[in-house]
Amino acid sequence: MGEIEQRQVKARVNEVSGELARGRQCCEKKAWADAFGSLSRADKQASLGVEDLELLAMSAYLIGQDDDFLRAL
Repeated sequence: MGEIEQRQVKARVNEVSGELARGRQCCEKKAWADAFGSLSRADKQASLGVEDLELLAMSAYLIGQDDDFLRAL
């Protein structure tokens, strides 16, 4: 892997971890719509772990996104 590719991978990892961290913080603040948005973006970039999928499902449920809730479960 070349230097440019390594930088791209590192940037993607940072972006995913930033969205994931933001989603978790929004859950703590009960900002469910923001949590759903951040966790959804993180999940599209890299598969979330079980605990984060539960947060995604819960935030989807709490903002009335039933299809997304079921998909996350």
